[in-house]
Amino acid sequence: MSKEKKRGGGFVSVVVFISLLYVFGSQINRQEVSLPDDNPYQNSSLVMDSDDVDEMVRRLEDSFGVKVSEDNKDELLMLYSIFDNSSLSNAEKNTFYGYYSIILDNPYLNREEAYRSLSKVKIDYTDRDSNVSESVQGEYEFKDYTIYVYDKDYTNTVLLHEGIHCIFTNSKTAGLPTYFNEGMTELLANEYFSFDPFYEGVHYPYEVAYVKMLSELVGSDTVLKAFSTGDFSLISNAVQKYNNTTFSTYKIFNTYENAFFCEDKKSVCPYDADESKKAYDYLGQIAKSAGKDTPEFKYFYELSGSIFKENPAEYYANYLMEHGVLEKAYFSSDLKKDYSNTIMKNVDKRDKVYVHSFSSKFDK
Repeated sequence: MSKEKKRGGGFVSVVVFISLLYVFGSQINRQEVSLPDDNPYQNSSLVMDSDDVDEMVRRLEDSFGVKVSEDNKDELLMLYSIFDNSSLSNAEKNTFYGYYSIILDNPYLNREEAYRSLSKVKIDYTDRDSNVSESVQGEYEFKDYTIYVYDKDYTNTVLLHEGIHCIFTNSKTAGLPTYFNEGMTELLANEYFSFDPFYEGVHYPYEVAYVKMLSELVGSDTVLKAFSTGDFSLISNAVQKYNNTTFSTYKIFNTYENAFFCEDKKSVCPYDADESKKAYDYLGQIAKSAGKDTPEFKYFYELSGSIFKENPAEYYANYLMEHGVLEKAYFSSDLKKDYSNTIMKNVDKRDKVYVHSFSSKFDK
């Protein structure tokens, strides 16, 4: 079960630019479409008859008023899962169509599972049960394909985060470390949908910094593959090659996960302060051995290391005020066009970015 947490403050400003003048569902006459109901994918490969694929793509192109290249038909077809989902309102579908960019950028996504989830997901705007913490704004239950939204979600912040969980969560990825999963999900939401993609002060701030640190350490492609396939060993094995410390890589990462958990739950950690400090120090040593102790790594290493301080929130905020915001994109191809290199900005003068519209991904 994945959850969107609230750590104080307001919502991150999130907006989806989808340049559709009309609701997608109203543009297609379902009476004219005779297509198979089966999942068109097996794992990540298209297995549907090519004539059926071409017909579905043609209908989608006509509806959106766009033309896709031959190479991008596969990704457009993924949107049919959203269109065909009778449990989603038209407004919810229009929000979810924005995931096209994430799908387009990700060669590791299990499209069969993602298509199934998007075609079945339903959204329940509901009050919390008594066993759900007030800090939990929403959660996705992948076993029954349901997104629960507990708070008012005027900017779709919660829905967008949980929708990313919907795309990526399956029986394999459900076993990923919890806070790596949450940090990665929030980072994707930031890079693809936020006006303020480089600053995280509300939702999983330490975990987002942690994912960026890992991206500097082993490469963002390895991190994306681990997240998409549910194989965290891709990251831990790459780190273990340079680990000459007395802690296993598993123990180092587990110490981070436990620290995130303890801060989240406001509970006492199973590791004492000495072990936490060693895990933190040893990861820095590993980065040096791997030749990855770059300024970018050090920035996110120290920022994510806030989690081991006596007052993580205060340390995190002070670090940003002193050092500024490091503006660098890791996963969004559009964002990387302008932010593939490091840009440091004062926290009060950081860039606000207008994300590209949904239709800009197509060849007109």
